[in-house]
Amino acid sequence: MVHRALVERVWQLTDDVDTVGYAHSVDEAIADASAGDGVALLLRPTPVAAVAAVAAVGARMPRKSTLFTPKPASGLVMRRLADQHG
Repeated sequence: MVHRALVERVWQLTDDVDTVGYAHSVDEAIADASAGDGVALLLRPTPVAAVAAVAAVGARMPRKSTLFTPKPASGLVMRRLADQHG
């Protein structure tokens, strides 16, 4: 709704990384909006069931609508304890 109706139709903006940003906290969103004379939209996280339903019909979610945290650190390697020898 935000991407299609508000960003593209009402504000007539391109939904790309240079125009629409994303923040991980309320404070960050407000600071970013204030710094750039922008607007901060505070949205609830997308429910996992909604993501699964969209994926089940082969559709894609809007950019960053599946930004979940916490995430494993990049380069994190995991190994099962059962694989340990010795």
